[in-house]
Amino acid sequence: MDNNYVFVNNAINDSVILYCEYKDEEGVNKESFLACVTQVLCKIYGEEDILNKYYDKDEEGFKELLTSYGFGDYDSFIDDFESFYEMDYDQEDNVLQRKNKYFNLVQKHLIDMMVCKNNEKPILIEDRKEIYEMLFTANSKSFYKKTYALNKAYDPYEIDDYFMKQGLLVGDRNGKNSD
Repeated sequence: MDNNYVFVNNAINDSVILYCEYKDEEGVNKESFLACVTQVLCKIYGEEDILNKYYDKDEEGFKELLTSYGFGDYDSFIDDFESFYEMDYDQEDNVLQRKNKYFNLVQKHLIDMMVCKNNEKPILIEDRKEIYEMLFTANSKSFYKKTYALNKAYDPYEIDDYFMKQGLLVGDRNGKNSD
């Protein structure tokens, strides 16, 4: 990929790069918020499809893919993700960091994409649980994700609540069947 070329915007471009760099590893780099956004997109739309759009520099195809199941907020997702990225980048070296109002918005868009796909083509419950585990909430099993959510989100429980309200998981808040 041309080092000067930016796919869609800086947030999407760097998200895909980080995902590709760390997808086969364990640890904090794999769990970075940027990498996890692409990880969720790959789980919803298919890794091959997402990465092919990136490598082919097919920005229009990327948009068509993300809207293929009826997701209508593509531009808002792209703008909110870029705003998150810029705000996060601006604070990178600050000891005291402000909450990032775009953090939960980006995750809500991802959940909305998942809902759209699930309405068109049901997603296996195992895959829904896996996507849920990729999200950054105060209830995350990952200490890193939990801490990050507490530091970035105005309401670190909002995404967990939003996901649960969509009815994507059957059973209790831990995804266990309550039957």
